[in-house]
Amino acid sequence: MSRTTREYLQEALMHFELARSHAAAGTVDQLVVDAVSMRLSAGIEVLARLDPELRAGLFGSDWALMWGCAIGLPMAICSSVEVSAA
Repeated sequence: MSRTTREYLQEALMHFELARSHAAAGTVDQLVVDAVSMRLSAGIEVLARLDPELRAGLFGSDWALMWGCAIGLPMAICSSVEVSAA
C-alpha cells in the first residue's frame, strides 16, 4: 500500500514541528543542534517522496537548495563527530 500525498505532508510537518520545538527549548548545545538538523533533514527527505510535479509546484527552484541541505546537514554532523579509540 502506498502512502498518500497528505500522509507524506503530515509526516514532513511533524518533523519540522519537532525541529521547531527543539530549537525553541532555549538550550543551545550540540545535542539540540544535532536534533534540529536531523529533524529538518528527515522532513525534507519525506518531501522528496512527493510527486515531482507537485513538489515543483510547491517549492519551484528552491527544491534543489532544500534537497542539498537535506543531504548536507547529516553529513556535516557525522563528519564533525570525533570517535575515540576504545
